[in-house]
Amino acid sequence: MDFARAAWDEIRPDAQRRQGAMLGAAAEAGGQDLAGLAGMIGRSEHTRLLTGIAMTGAAGTAWPPKVSALGRALADGLITDDDQINIADLVLPAMADMDRPHVSLLELLVQWMPESSAGHLRIIPYSHDRTPDAGSPNRAWGEYEISKARPALDSVVTSLIGTLLRHGLIVQDDNLDRVLASYADKLAYFLGDFEATPARPTLPRLPEYAVRSILESPSWSPTALGEQVLDYYRIAGEFTEGHTLTPGPD
Repeated sequence: MDFARAAWDEIRPDAQRRQGAMLGAAAEAGGQDLAGLAGMIGRSEHTRLLTGIAMTGAAGTAWPPKVSALGRALADGLITDDDQINIADLVLPAMADMDRPHVSLLELLVQWMPESSAGHLRIIPYSHDRTPDAGSPNRAWGEYEISKARPALDSVVTSLIGTLLRHGLIVQDDNLDRVLASYADKLAYFLGDFEATPARPTLPRLPEYAVRSILESPSWSPTALGEQVLDYYRIAGEFTEGHTLTPGPD
């Protein structure tokens, strides 16, 4: 019993220090001093609950970017008016459940796209302004591609996916309907060409990525909420040059 008490006496100051750092990050993000932050926290039962979730998350991690990211997410939650939908109600519980391996997987799914060719996996940056081509239609990642891109996550990828799915940060894809609809459009063009020209046109084939989408099931893609959660880690400095969780094989 004395040993357990002594161990707890060693652990507790570290947890309190991280909680203090999280609240400091929240005060900075909210443009408040600590007294002003205390007033925001005490405004309602809801704001106190959000703060409790953030403090629990900060106490349970040794990863500094999570502490800072939790503080910034808490600040956004405290600033939101009580009569508005508060995204922090979803963001903070998700972040409290996540640690560096979860963020590594989320960053991969949000910021990169897999491209397979001749058995080789390439990882290419994703941009909302990018027009997907036939070789890289979206950010749908299968378990095999994730394990190849992030070998360190191979043994835990199923557990990580479960956490991200539970909080709505990623979604499991069902590509069959989309692929078949696209192929139906190609068949319609084929039939039109067949009637209009004496020469028989070439029957369209399903592109390689479409075959892979059907055969390699399931796959996962990020949601808008997942992108927002990742932004807190980006703001916290996790993705500054020389300190990124990416990339994988080329």
